Amino acid sequence: MGDNPFGEPQTKVESIDNGAELDFLKVVRRLAEIDDEVKNRGVDSLLKEKEELRNLLKEHMLKDKRSAVYDETSNWEAVFVQRFEDVWNVSVLKKMLKPAQRARYIVEQVLSKGVAEGLKTGDLSRVTLEKGGALKQSKKGNPALYVRERKDESNGI
Repeated sequence: MGDNPFGEPQTKVESIDNGAELDFLKVVRRLAEIDDEVKNRGVDSLLKEKEELRNLLKEHMLKDKRSAVYDETSNWEAVFVQRFEDVWNVSVLKKMLKPAQRARYIVEQVLSKGVAEGLKTGDLSRVTLEKGGALKQSKKGNPALYVRERKDESNGI
């Protein structure tokens, strides 16, 4: 237990979630323990190396026009798999649909990235858009949960 900076045996999921009321502090403590273990064991550097190797492999496979590489020793392969997505021609689709279908399947939409760029360059004013009713903030999905070491607020960090 000398390696455990938390001074007590590490908690396992089974002992946390026993069907009774959840002990939130135990969950946060276990997440802190796991994060500490990841740092101590050097997993971050391994994940970074893995990502660098994947990028290197992809770059050279593309350059050499290789679609697959197979290593018999590990029985692992690197394979390019082409992904596809549907691309709709809105003007053609509109002509093919009845008015009720057009109302159900075709939506007029704001290009958020374009507006963001307009706000950034000063072509648009957020204040003006909000005052005019063109823009408002609304909740997006469920709240995000951040589990992290608390920042020292007294130092402004």
